[in-house]
Amino acid sequence: MLIDHIAIVVKKIRDARDHYEGFLNFHPVTEIITDQIQKVKVQFLANEAGERIELIEPLDDSSPSMNALKKGGGVNHICYRCSHLESIVETARMKKIRMVCPPVPGAGLGGCRVAFFVVPAIGLVEFVEYEKT
Repeated sequence: MLIDHIAIVVKKIRDARDHYEGFLNFHPVTEIITDQIQKVKVQFLANEAGERIELIEPLDDSSPSMNALKKGGGVNHICYRCSHLESIVETARMKKIRMVCPPVPGAGLGGCRVAFFVVPAIGLVEFVEYEKT
């Protein structure tokens, strides 16, 4: 599978973005987008090679990402591309991997569906469904 992006929980996107731009040469490829489903603001950045990161800012204490921020933030999950999200969901079900967010439209991902799983020994994993990976 191909990695789509690495997601990083931050206190404030605007403050964190300056560090990724100035030190690692990542630049915004989306505006800051509010995702009411996940209760976060997100912004995608990319470097010249096309590698992407997603900065995640919790909206409030009810955000699922707030616990990560309270622990210091940082890398939250890796998102992988897939072409058939339902087959990933079925495989996870068969392997008794816990789905923490069923397929929903992903903010900043052009309406592509995403799903989140907690995978033992790996942690939080996201899959985004594109027609072609």
